[in-house]
Amino acid sequence: SNKVAFTAVKGDGRIVCWGDAECGGDSSAIHDDLTEMDAAPILTIYSSPYAFAAQRADGSLLTWGDPDSGGDSTRVCEALQSRMERVFSTDDAFAAISSGERRERPQLITWGDPASGGDSSSVRSLSSVSSVVDVAATRSSFAALKQDGTV
Repeated sequence: SNKVAFTAVKGDGRIVCWGDAECGGDSSAIHDDLTEMDAAPILTIYSSPYAFAAQRADGSLLTWGDPDSGGDSTRVCEALQSRMERVFSTDDAFAAISSGERRERPQLITWGDPASGGDSSSVRSLSSVSSVVDVAATRSSFAALKQDGTV
């Protein structure tokens, strides 16, 4: 659940949502993605206060809810098709660490409100972004721990 909506995973891997439609209580925006015949079932739901991210059995992520709070992942949708190992959230953004299966090294992917950590492009040019092993989240930012122990 988040502050104003609920999502549950049914036994067959489908989801049911209710509550404030604009903040995740209505998943119709991703209906086609959820009902694809060959799509992996949903295993886990992550939330920010006004959006949701659903992780499929193949590790990929789908998002819905308030676009300004991480419900719109259009900017990073291709990257979210990779297997995500861990997912984190602030009040208005998400971050995920990819497993690196489709890329040479794992990567940190962020989306949502830039003021809440949803835009890591200012550090993306640093080669060290691909060495992230853990993330800590506050209400409005992320801190990434790298393999060499630096933040």
